[in-house]
Amino acid sequence: MKRDIIVFGALAGIIGNLVKLGVALPLYYVGLIKTTYLHIASGYHGNHTLGSIFSIINGVFSDFVYAAFLGVLFYIILRYTDMKYVGLKGIFLGGFIHVINNGVLLFGDFNKISIDDQTSVLLIIPTIIFGFSACWIIKRIEKGHMK
Repeated sequence: MKRDIIVFGALAGIIGNLVKLGVALPLYYVGLIKTTYLHIASGYHGNHTLGSIFSIINGVFSDFVYAAFLGVLFYIILRYTDMKYVGLKGIFLGGFIHVINNGVLLFGDFNKISIDDQTSVLLIIPTIIFGFSACWIIKRIEKGHMK
């Protein structure tokens, strides 16, 4: 019997998101990046700053729901491509998510926020860490269940 893809994928995505924010927020607070994922997630709703409690709540909620969705997607991909090379697959998926998040979805009218080149490049690190950690957690969930 296999684990529930939705529940455990979402859990892996949320934990991976905590790790991602644990890397991104220090970069923001020391001034290396000017925008965090919370700003970007809030920007999809028209708030490009985190100036009020409502935009902060909106950004956090959106970021974690999106991460949960990605965790489910990663779980589906890993389940149907085998649980081998999970770290490499996580790095690849994290890199792909970076291209989608900070490239495609920031064009045009999808998001009101714009990010500078330095921020865009440095956000590769936490996004790849997100992909790696979410996939690693999924493997641990599957491995623990198979015993």
